[in-house]
Amino acid sequence: MSDSTMTLSEAQAEAAKWGNLIRALSRLQEAAETIGQLDRNRAERQAQVDQLGEEIQMANEHLTELQRAVTEAEARRLRFWTKPARQRTNCFRELRLRPISF
Repeated sequence: MSDSTMTLSEAQAEAAKWGNLIRALSRLQEAAETIGQLDRNRAERQAQVDQLGEEIQMANEHLTELQRAVTEAEARRLRFWTKPARQRTNCFRELRLRPISF
């Protein structure tokens, strides 16, 4: 036998080695595809988190505006009700409202 020939058992071992390598490469490719999909899912979720963060920021800003409006309305209410009754009646007449008796 020369160096370029193999026995049947050597050829079978060589074929098994290449078969194992091909299966390992196939599993690596599947793992890479799974990792790619997971990364795309992560990116989509991050975009959703970013969007929610922006919406929360806008909601907080709106809440702050509403809180200011309530504070201003409460201050106006207190100023109105601390006026003498005659001045309050005049305000109602200007608004064409009847005062409510308590």
